[in-house]
Amino acid sequence: MFRRSLANLDVPALQSASMYDALTTSAERPANTAQVRPVPVRYWWLKRILFGCGVILIGLVALRIWWGWEANRRLQAGIDGYIAAGEPVYPEDFDQSAVPDDQNAAKMYDDAAAALLTTTKPAMIPGCTHLTHAVSYQE
Repeated sequence: MFRRSLANLDVPALQSASMYDALTTSAERPANTAQVRPVPVRYWWLKRILFGCGVILIGLVALRIWWGWEANRRLQAGIDGYIAAGEPVYPEDFDQSAVPDDQNAAKMYDDAAAALLTTTKPAMIPGCTHLTHAVSYQE
């Protein structure tokens, strides 16, 4: 169906003179119609392949757009369910007010760390003159 025979492409003159006459005016026609050859259809298979690739590409783009829309719809339905249940969903829902210092354990740890004054002093290990280690002590 899609194959063309080489004999049809090698015709020295047009097969139908009436079609040639209908497509051209007398001024456009060459004097010798025996030298006129029909223009062969070139790369007919490439055109069909490119058309098929274009159809597939358009189909994939349409599929991706639909898929993104459907995923967004499902995600929003889940989020709406959590919001209806009163659960925090968005970052601003998780914002907390500051904890007073008398109830804040981190403040107690900071105060305890500031109360400790630690320094290191190299100490010699008895019997090992080349080894030292740091000993923490409080002044």
